[in-house]
Amino acid sequence: MRYLTKEITKDVYDRAMANHRMITEEDRLAVFSRCEIFGYGIYSTKVHTDGNTYYCDYSRGETCE
Repeated sequence: MRYLTKEITKDVYDRAMANHRMITEEDRLAVFSRCEIFGYGIYSTKVHTDGNTYYCDYSRGETCE
């Protein structure tokens, strides 16, 4: 499992905050590629901010199976 961080938009961040700090199902394809979602697998998304920059911390599988 790899632990990664990706920059996101404020709109995605706001929707995630209303969803217990997790990326919504509707935003998953806006944030992650199809390969990441359906190949590697995306797990445990949590959003946070650093000033005016918004991030999503997540876990991704090691292999694209």
